[in-house]
Amino acid sequence: MQSRKPGKHWSMTNPFRRAVCLLVIPICFQLSGKAGNVDQVVHLLEGKYQALKSFSATFRQRYENAEQVIEESGVLIIKKPGKMYWEYQKPAPKYFLVDGRKSWFYVPADKQVIVTNLQDEASTPLMLLFGKGDLRSDFQVQGETEQAPRVPGNWLLRLVPRTPQGDFAYIVLEIDPGTSIISRLLVVEPIGARNEYVFSDIVENRKVSDRVFKLRLPSDVEIVEQ
Repeated sequence: MQSRKPGKHWSMTNPFRRAVCLLVIPICFQLSGKAGNVDQVVHLLEGKYQALKSFSATFRQRYENAEQVIEESGVLIIKKPGKMYWEYQKPAPKYFLVDGRKSWFYVPADKQVIVTNLQDEASTPLMLLFGKGDLRSDFQVQGETEQAPRVPGNWLLRLVPRTPQGDFAYIVLEIDPGTSIISRLLVVEPIGARNEYVFSDIVENRKVSDRVFKLRLPSDVEIVEQ
């Protein structure tokens, strides 16, 4: 395997790499912008993800901007502390892994893997799936009023970063009120592009070997460190 530091021409323009490197009361009620309801949902959401040790899901991802719409799908596995595995299966294979120290983005067809220090990804939207941080400290949290949930009765939250971010303007979370799990995560970029993840077939606290989060690369793959 070859390794080198990138020059300017190595900056990634692939929307999925940017988006991935950026990463959920039994009685259903319609979430409004009232502080009491929002506070309750935030409390349930944070408690759920702080208690989870691992989970797996299938996902569908849709990236849309003024010029194109791209859809992909695959499987996701997360294990605490700090391990994440995304396997894109359709329409073409690619992999995104977080091993606790670094993230790895590998496209077999390109024969190249992009490696990034984890601290550079610590505040990205997908890190919400780890239950990291304090939502109220990092974001202005409010009920989402501009769009309807994909599943009637699900809760919607809009998260606006307190510190402006170059990669995203705000995040919308759709939450299953029966499980307090995120079923959809929408990232809206400052220029208006939308990157949506929809999760299904979620399994909580499954046993996951650490070997899942070790990337096995052919000898001819180039490693680019960022």
